[in-house]
Amino acid sequence: MIVDALSRGDAPGTLYTLEPDLDSLKDSPAVEAMINPHGMDPMRVLQLAFSMGTVRARAVVVGCEPKDFGDELEGRMGLSDMVQSSIEGAVEMVESVVRQILASSGMCPV
Repeated sequence: MIVDALSRGDAPGTLYTLEPDLDSLKDSPAVEAMINPHGMDPMRVLQLAFSMGTVRARAVVVGCEPKDFGDELEGRMGLSDMVQSSIEGAVEMVESVVRQILASSGMCPV
């Protein structure tokens, strides 16, 4: 599971759950050799994982729409008020996804 800021064009603080098609990512172009940890979105992280070898895990992304990422050189430290107010919902979303994954693997009831 990846939990991160995920810009998809909705209102800041909007929460998303995505399960990317990993088969389409394994054939995507190679990721640049230079890695910037402040500029990596979840799909790029998964592409990087595929560039290192076979990925057998199920990938689920829980994301929150940011207000902005700050300027290009410095970025932004801290959370905007809109994102801060979505934390409780994000925790509930992560817990729900974990329960679903465990239930589908037979490890715990829903």
